Amino acid sequence: MRKALRRGTIEENGWTLVSAEELHAAYPDTFQIPSRDKRTSLSAGDGVKLLFDIETKENGCVIDRGIDRM
Repeated sequence: MRKALRRGTIEENGWTLVSAEELHAAYPDTFQIPSRDKRTSLSAGDGVKLLFDIETKENGCVIDRGIDRM
């Protein structure tokens, strides 16, 4: 039986995944993504980019926060 995956949160993990589909819907002219057909036909071994919202803290204070593509 597979264990359910939990999405990381800024509060618990210092990062969370960002939805590329939501960014594309909000900014279709400047944030482009492959078609749904291409995205749903991916296979093991295909390369993709993920978007992470990452927050860095030092002594309990946020010193940096931004989105990185990996």
